Amino acid sequence: IGLLGAHGYGTTGRGHGKMGSWVEQDFVQHCSAEYVDLRPTPRSTIAAAFSPDGAVVASTHGDHTVKVSDCATGRSVQVMNGHMRTPWVVRFNPADSNMLASGSLDHLVNIWQLNTGHRL
Repeated sequence: IGLLGAHGYGTTGRGHGKMGSWVEQDFVQHCSAEYVDLRPTPRSTIAAAFSPDGAVVASTHGDHTVKVSDCATGRSVQVMNGHMRTPWVVRFNPADSNMLASGSLDHLVNIWQLNTGHRL
């Protein structure tokens, strides 16, 4: 930080300074985004979570589904049905990228096995 500070990138005051924006700008330069067409087309996307290994992203939707997409290709990996109402939260098991949980307005938490799409 001392060397960076000498070049105007150190933190100032309450920790806000050029360092944060410099790191953010560097990070953004290495990112890319692309539109992914989800099938079946959802009414709305409510929540999303990346798997611990970063290979897939799970998202919850107004059509009561949990959709999982491959981060590298954007292709749909799995569409899981089983909630009677909209799922509002989704999380992967931190120790097992093949297992995730979704909770919905029907007061249920479903535990899913990703490779089969079945509830456990």
